[in-house]
Amino acid sequence: MSVIVVLGITLLCIKTYQKRRYLSVIFFFFFASLLPVLGIIQVGNITHADRWTYLSTLSLFIGIGGGLIWVFEKIEKKNRVWALIPLVAVCIGLSNLSRQQINVWNNDLMFWETVKRFGQDKIPGAYHNIGRIQEKINDRKKATEMYKKALEIQSTFTPSLISLGGVYSEMREYSKAKEYYNKAITHSPKNYRPNFNLALIFIKEENLNAARLNLKQAYKKLKAKNIPYLRDEVKILKLLSGLNVQAKNYQDAVDGYLRLIELNPNNSNSYYMIGQVLLADNQLQKGVGFISKAIEINPNDPKYYFLLGEVYESAAQLEVALQYYKKSEILLPDDKEVKSKIVSITKKIQDATK
Repeated sequence: MSVIVVLGITLLCIKTYQKRRYLSVIFFFFFASLLPVLGIIQVGNITHADRWTYLSTLSLFIGIGGGLIWVFEKIEKKNRVWALIPLVAVCIGLSNLSRQQINVWNNDLMFWETVKRFGQDKIPGAYHNIGRIQEKINDRKKATEMYKKALEIQSTFTPSLISLGGVYSEMREYSKAKEYYNKAITHSPKNYRPNFNLALIFIKEENLNAARLNLKQAYKKLKAKNIPYLRDEVKILKLLSGLNVQAKNYQDAVDGYLRLIELNPNNSNSYYMIGQVLLADNQLQKGVGFISKAIEINPNDPKYYFLLGEVYESAAQLEVALQYYKKSEILLPDDKEVKSKIVSITKKIQDATK
C-alpha cells in the first residue's frame, strides 16, 4: 500500500511540475533524504541512518510553511489578523514543547533515562547505554546492573553481553568475561568483537594458540562485513602478526604486515616489522631491503639504524655496521648500548688492521 501511495504522489508531482514546481522539489527532497534513513543507500558504516531523520522532516516543515503562506494569501486582508491568532497559539505551544524536549538533551544520562521511562522499561538499549555512561565514570557496579537489566529484557542483546565481558575482563574475572563473550558469539555469530575481546583475554593468560585462533576468526568476520572498519582491522592485524612471529609462522606474519602496508603505505614500522621477520627467517637480503624502506619513509627512528648495524656486524661487515651505529647515536646520543656497540666495533676494526 505504501508503495502505491509513493508512486501515486510521484506521478502527481511529475504531472503538475509546470504549475507547482515547489511541490515536486519538496517531495523529491523528502524522498531522497529518506534513502539513507531506510538503509536503501548506505552512508559510511551506518546501515540505517535513522539519526538523520531530521533532514527528511525539513521538507515537511517547508511544505507546511509554504502551504500556510498559500492559505494566508487566499484570505481577505481584513480577516488575516484573525487567521494569525490560531497560528500564533500553535507556535507558542510548539515552542513550549521544544523547550521541554531540549531539557532531555542536557546530557546523555538524562536522555537515556527519558527513553527508559517512555519505553516503560522494555527497551534494552536504554539500560545498555546507561550502563556505558556509568562505565565511563568508573562505576562498574552500576554499569553491571544496567547491562544485566538489559539482558533481563532481552537475553540475546549482544551489546550488553559484550560490555559485561569487558567489565569482568577489566576486573580480571576472566572466566565470567569469557562466559559472556561466548554467549555473544552464540547469539551473534557474525559479530567479530567477541572473538577479538576473547583473544585479548587469552593473550593475558598467555594462551597464545587460543588467542591466535580467535583473532583469525575475528578478522574473517570483519572482512565478511564488506564495511571499512580500518581502526579495528589494524588492531587485529598487528596482534595477529605479532602472535604469528612468536609461533614462528613467518609467512603469515609477513602477509599480515603487508596488509597493514596496503592500509597505510607510509607506515614505516610495518616495513621494519617485516624486515625483522625476514631476518629471523634468515632472509637477510630481503630483510635489509624492508628496513631500508622503513628508513626511507622515516629517517628519524634510531632503532632502524641499530638493527641494520647488528645485521652487518653479524655478517662481519664491520665498517658498514659502524656507520649505522653512528647514525643511531646521532638520534640517541645518550644511549649506553649504542655507545658500547660503537666502542666494541671500533676496537675490532683497529685490531683487524694491526
